[in-house]
Amino acid sequence: MSLNILFDNGTHKVESAGNVVDPYAGSMSVTIDGQSKTRHVAQINVPNTYRIECSLPITDSFAVPLEGLLGAKGKTVMFEFVDGVAEREITFTDRDGSGEREVTEAQINKHLPVGQHFRFSGLNLSVAE
Repeated sequence: MSLNILFDNGTHKVESAGNVVDPYAGSMSVTIDGQSKTRHVAQINVPNTYRIECSLPITDSFAVPLEGLLGAKGKTVMFEFVDGVAEREITFTDRDGSGEREVTEAQINKHLPVGQHFRFSGLNLSVAE
């Protein structure tokens, strides 16, 4: 069975044995303290409310990886979705340390099968002291 990657208007589709499957089931977006963002500066020991909205009415747990960059420690944060919405407060502490972190589309889709991926514009976090 062959697998070909096709590019169509900046998106990709997976073709297997003549069948074209859109790898995306939906999309996700994030707001922080009520504002839509792709970049956020968080302060150590100051809580922020992170809300993820999904275009599908999923009710499930979802582990979101925050990849540490430039020597910062990474972290995985659990979100509980109910009808496509998950919200929780996150406080970066002295133990977490300051630094740069990111969440990419590839990271949130890492453990999901093709056809169940989500579009996500990503989130860059600067955690400052």
